[in-house]
Amino acid sequence: MLFVLMSILAFTLSVQQSYQSGNFKFFVVMFFRQLLLLCSIIPISMRVNLDFAKLIYSYRINQDKEIEGSLARNS
Repeated sequence: MLFVLMSILAFTLSVQQSYQSGNFKFFVVMFFRQLLLLCSIIPISMRVNLDFAKLIYSYRINQDKEIEGSLARNS
């Protein structure tokens, strides 16, 4: 899903940049350039989502009434 969204975003940015410059000859080059630049964003966002999920899960474990006395030791 992230790859599809990244490809759509790269396509949109390439179209916008080609339209502004008026040069559609280098659209494919622009597309791959945007795709490579956006590839560096995905691992960062996955790490942030993982840390946020750990925070939520540890809170839910600490507040769960069915397993009283449990304590999450990691975030």
